[in-house]
Amino acid sequence: MISKKNVLLYCGATGDEQFVCSSLEMQERKLREYCDGNGYEVVGVYHENSPALTFGTERPMIKQMYDYCKSNSGQIDKILSLNWGRYSRSLEGIFACKRIFYDELGVEINTIESPICFTDTEWATTILSTF
Repeated sequence: MISKKNVLLYCGATGDEQFVCSSLEMQERKLREYCDGNGYEVVGVYHENSPALTFGTERPMIKQMYDYCKSNSGQIDKILSLNWGRYSRSLEGIFACKRIFYDELGVEINTIESPICFTDTEWATTILSTF
């Protein structure tokens, strides 16, 4: 039997409270549906409401996910978000997230709208095309 991949969900939004709540709920619902359809086990959900100008561990929920992945080494396979803009509005921010999670901890970060294969030599070009 193939074991399910353990996944953390990362939902992010900025704006007024009503918009943020509905956006976060919608993102989580879509992510859970994706995980159900792909055999992923959701082991945590993180809702971020911080300025899009910050990135990496400057964002409180990304810092919490990083700490969780680090303290549960080898137990988290992937972090999923709706799109790359949830991680950061800048390429620098996305590369920082890739570095701290994928390169440092071995935890894949990805999205359900524009998934990327980091073992592909063209992954950076693929990310550039999403902006």
